[in-house]
Amino acid sequence: MEQPKLEALLRLMKMLINNSSLKIPQIADRLHLTPRTVERYIQFLRNAGFVVTHPRGGAPFLEKQSRFFKEISELVHFTDEETDVIRRTVDAIDDSNPLKEQIRRKLHNAHHLPYMPEVVVLEQDCRNIHLLIEAIETGRQVTLRAYRSANSNEVTDRLVEPFAFTTSYQQVWCYELSSSSCKLFKVARIGEVHIDGAAWQHESLHREGFIDLFRMTGDSRYLIELRLNMRAYNLLIEEYPLAQKYTSANTDGSYLFRTEVARLEGVGRFVMGLLNDITIVNSPELVEFVRKRLEEMKNIFSPTVAVGERR
Repeated sequence: MEQPKLEALLRLMKMLINNSSLKIPQIADRLHLTPRTVERYIQFLRNAGFVVTHPRGGAPFLEKQSRFFKEISELVHFTDEETDVIRRTVDAIDDSNPLKEQIRRKLHNAHHLPYMPEVVVLEQDCRNIHLLIEAIETGRQVTLRAYRSANSNEVTDRLVEPFAFTTSYQQVWCYELSSSSCKLFKVARIGEVHIDGAAWQHESLHREGFIDLFRMTGDSRYLIELRLNMRAYNLLIEEYPLAQKYTSANTDGSYLFRTEVARLEGVGRFVMGLLNDITIVNSPELVEFVRKRLEEMKNIFSPTVAVGERR
C-alpha cells in the first residue's frame, strides 16, 4: 500500500476507535477523502479481521474486541489490584505534565482502564466535558454559559468552537468568535455548556497556543533566569515538576533556572513568594514586573490606607 493511502488508513482507524457520532460523510470530510473511499477502507479493515460495526445511529465504530486488538492487549495483562495501583499512580502525576493524558489514553485503549473525566472532576464539570467532547467530535459550536473570567472579572456567555483539551480535561482550547482568536478556557469556570446547531466555521484557524511551566498562556515569549537556593529549588520542582528539566546545579550549591514563559504573572507570583530565596538574573522584564507589583502592594497595605479604612 502506498504511503499516502497507509497514512489515511491509520488516521481512519484512530478516528473509528473512539467514534460515537460521526457518519461516513463527516469522516470523509475530516480525512479529505470521498465517502466511497472511506467505505472501501472500512471494508479493507473488515477483510483484515477487524470488527467495524454501525451500532450508534449509523456511525461506524471499530470494536476493540477485534482479534488484533486482543492479541496486542493480551501481551500485558493487569490484575484488578494492579489496575487500581496504575490508575492511582497516573492520577497522581502533576497536571502540568503533558505525558499524563497520553498515558491515560493509551492505558484506556489497550487495557480498558478508567479514562473518562469522572475520576478527576466534579459532577457538573463532567457533564460539561462530555458535551465539549461531543462538540469536538462532531465539529460544532458551543456556548459557554455563565463563564467566570478571572481576567475581566465578569460572568458572560462565550460562543466558541472547542477543538482540544489540555491534560486531565482541566482546560479546553477554543476559537472564540467575538475576539477572532484561540483562547484557553478553564472547565471549572464554565457554568453550563450548550451545543449550538452551527458547524465549525473557522477550523483552519484552530491553533493550540503556548502554555508555560507556570500554566500561563499567551502570544508573548519572555526568557527568564532565576538563581535559586535549595529551598526555592525544592518548592519549584515540587509544584512544577517539568521545571527540573530547565534547572542546573551551580558549584556553590545554588541552582540556575532558565526557561521561556508566556506571561510574567505566573513566575512573578512564585518569585514574590520567595523573595529571600530567589535572585532574578538577566530578566529585566521580570524585574520590572515584580517591582511594580511590590509597589502596588506597598500602597495597598500602607498604614495611611489602613487608618483611612477604619474611619
